[in-house]
Amino acid sequence: MTKTAVAGTGNGATRSKPAADPEWNGLYKAGAIILVVFSFVGFFLFLMSLDKTSWALGTSNDPAAQLQLVARHLPFYTLGTSLWLIDDLVTILPVLAVYLVLRPVSRTGALAGAVFSLAYAVFDVCVTEMNSLTLNELAYSYGNAATPALQNTYVTAAAYGLSAIPAQTVMTFGIGAVGYLIYSIAMWKSFFGKATAALGIVANVVGIFGAAASVAPSSGAFVVLGLLELATVPLTAVWTLVVGIKLYHFSRRNGAPTLAQKH
Repeated sequence: MTKTAVAGTGNGATRSKPAADPEWNGLYKAGAIILVVFSFVGFFLFLMSLDKTSWALGTSNDPAAQLQLVARHLPFYTLGTSLWLIDDLVTILPVLAVYLVLRPVSRTGALAGAVFSLAYAVFDVCVTEMNSLTLNELAYSYGNAATPALQNTYVTAAAYGLSAIPAQTVMTFGIGAVGYLIYSIAMWKSFFGKATAALGIVANVVGIFGAAASVAPSSGAFVVLGLLELATVPLTAVWTLVVGIKLYHFSRRNGAPTLAQKH
């Protein structure tokens, strides 16, 4: 799928690095547009995370209190879950696009980054966000239950899902950050440039440490890790925006005919 160009003749011939396959330019452009658009979704999710309502879920050992919280702010939680779910699904295309353009630079880095990034998307959709949607539905039913006995039924049903939120958050943030960190390292010697790679490395190292906030004890470590977790979303959004812009420009250059093709 990659092509190697040979320039010059005789002993002076030089061999260039393999180029990304221009046949995938449509995928590159689609991935770039998705990255740019959803970087702004990331900024919006960051603003939502600043609301104390966002931090309150999963901080109590009382399932009834947690369901009451979600029931009181159901539109807020439903919007957040829906945006994360859509983000996970559409991210698959950019992950594949970045894999294809980084493969000529680092086959191992491109493959490892893609595996972890796709694993994150699948895990977040199938486990974390499905759990969140289920809890939202249980909270709605809890809020409309006619009797305390019926409410207790929903509390019992929600207990496991609520207790799983911290571990799921660690897995979600951690797996994604590892995949994007590997991609960032592979970007260092690519057309993305060292600045983009460095930004990605910083954002995702912060994300890896911030992932532990959900299971950290309530101490100074929790505060520090919590701040890192909070910083992960805007840092990743900025990095995503830059990657999207670079990828879009690359797709236009990669699709332009060369001098040899014109003749």
